[in-house]
Amino acid sequence: MSQLPVQSVSITKINELSSQSTDDIIVVEEPLEIRLGFGPMDMREEKNVSITMRTPGNDFELATGFLFTEGIIKSGEEILSIKYCTDHQKKEQQYNIVRIELKPDVE
Repeated sequence: MSQLPVQSVSITKINELSSQSTDDIIVVEEPLEIRLGFGPMDMREEKNVSITMRTPGNDFELATGFLFTEGIIKSGEEILSIKYCTDHQKKEQQYNIVRIELKPDVE
């Protein structure tokens, strides 16, 4: 995973009488691109299905749930594999693209 879903940052709290430097915790949000691999094993096709914003973590579960709720898959049994697309990507984006491979017999 690229980073934790929360991050510590320095802030300045200001009230009517004073200001004070302190640390605070913020939620991190990053895009997740979901790609689908499908078709016969010797003629695989790829389709970009969605880009969604999410807090990092549980990316494979999020992508699987997305495919299920959109009616693209009927169950997790139709999935051959799930992986991050780390080739040819900028290092800071390497965990923001997921490819789900469907079994060859899934239409």
